Amino acid sequence: MPSFTPKRCLPPDPAFFTQLAGDSTEQVAKRLLDFIPPIEAGSVIHDNACGAEAMTDAIMATSPNALDSTVIATDIVPQMIERVNQKAREKGWAKVKAEVMSSEALTFEDGRFTHSFTNMGIMVMEKDVEAAREVFRTLRKGGVAVMSIWDKPLPVQVVTAAHNRFSPDATELPLFIERGGFDDEDLQRVMEDAGFDGRSIVIERTYAVLEVADLKWWANAVWSFVGAPVGGWTLEDERQWDETVKFMVEWLEGYEGLSEGEGRSVTFEMPAHVAIVRK
Repeated sequence: MPSFTPKRCLPPDPAFFTQLAGDSTEQVAKRLLDFIPPIEAGSVIHDNACGAEAMTDAIMATSPNALDSTVIATDIVPQMIERVNQKAREKGWAKVKAEVMSSEALTFEDGRFTHSFTNMGIMVMEKDVEAAREVFRTLRKGGVAVMSIWDKPLPVQVVTAAHNRFSPDATELPLFIERGGFDDEDLQRVMEDAGFDGRSIVIERTYAVLEVADLKWWANAVWSFVGAPVGGWTLEDERQWDETVKFMVEWLEGYEGLSEGEGRSVTFEMPAHVAIVRK
């Protein structure tokens, strides 16, 4: 039987996900390349949990040797993979290809990659250590792994506040909401548990700026995509939908990292942690 969906809940369309994040993941992706030596020709690069190809775009746009390197992007969402492959065809990126694949069960052989990037993916994976072990396994000796996470992710904060306001004891939340996102210590721990030498892991900090044109639309999108409890939406969620979104807008308007933009737009400062390690 299909699960219940409230009328105002946005469909899981990749275009909406892109609007939700703006270019914040792209901003971080570009900065990740500043933390490592320049990519050499002949490199074999993994864009792990690639999403809307932010990391692949950054590599191809800013690395002089990118066209002479192989870039393989993977994600569990087929629409994202088709998006990467279509862009590769349009841009003539002959050595870029994308495959549908779970980060927790990569099908690549051991030691396949010189570089592995996981940009904003590890923090939402329930089997995070397994995914990190796959990064370790598929990375060559001497290869570089880079992982980024949002520091106290804004969507997680506002969704948690909404659940605490309207259903503090009645619902089981998704793991990445329940645990409040990752922090730098979580990231360090996951990488060490995966097999990386903790003494070699370097944690850096960066940030992005997210511009939101319509705060009410953005709050509705956040609630649609990450607000559902583990058991799915209920009729009560539909009944409270408008009130919940109104509460989220008011919470966001009081957020310390918010700045007023032009017209109805606002911007949020989005801090992030970055882990860099050589195998």
